[in-house]
Amino acid sequence: EEARAATDLMDAYVAMGCSPTWTCAPYQLAVRPGMGDQVAWGESNAIVFANSVLGARTTRYGDFLDICCAITGRAPASGLHTDEGRRATLHLEVRVPDRLLDEEIFYPLLGHVLGQEAGTEVAVISGVDARADEDRLKALGAAAASSGAVAMFHVVGVTPEATNLAEAAGGEARLRSVVVDVERLNAARAALDVGGGVEPKDAVEQLATLPRRGAADHPLHEGDGGAVHGELVEPQADEHERVERLAGHLAAHRHRLAGAVGSV
Repeated sequence: EEARAATDLMDAYVAMGCSPTWTCAPYQLAVRPGMGDQVAWGESNAIVFANSVLGARTTRYGDFLDICCAITGRAPASGLHTDEGRRATLHLEVRVPDRLLDEEIFYPLLGHVLGQEAGTEVAVISGVDARADEDRLKALGAAAASSGAVAMFHVVGVTPEATNLAEAAGGEARLRSVVVDVERLNAARAALDVGGGVEPKDAVEQLATLPRRGAADHPLHEGDGGAVHGELVEPQADEHERVERLAGHLAAHRHRLAGAVGSV
């Protein structure tokens, strides 16, 4: 029933003239907004990318508000739609060995720290250069939107509204400043460790026990009349193989994390 309702909504949007792209990353399409364009997007990773990397302007819109903006061709003149709302109030000063800027893992770790520090603020980052390409900025922004509620950031000399620190801050002389060094990145890495410290092999062993347990061991919802349980089915052999492969990928990723950040 829910799937049918979703399909009806999709068909209605297409009938109204919407392009059926069906993606949560519209910034990767051939046609995308540019500098100064006013848009109304809802996906958190898309919002931060549009504002920060493309220079387009959007705040975080919930369901149906975005389509209202599309129908009327108007969006509220507030927040990140305005010059004032896009000014940085926080400065993240990156002080790490230059080699880390070549590591893919550096950017989501920096994003995790950004989200923790900024919350909903707009931040400007210094100490990062043009090696921060679109893919790396995408990873940075998505992590910041997850650990905080970041909808926009600037990177001095990289993103379009931050040719220098003063431009990103809108002329403000004083910003709250936070230093991001290797120690801070190591703390972020530890916080994001696989399974909260569980080794991949142990995690696989725990996963393997789940299908053998009865449904009564896993209440999914407590209702007025008692527990409502889900039904667990016996896995196929290839499912165990996929879990084993996943464990290998997790272990390899942890090894890369340790080598990428490490100690100075």
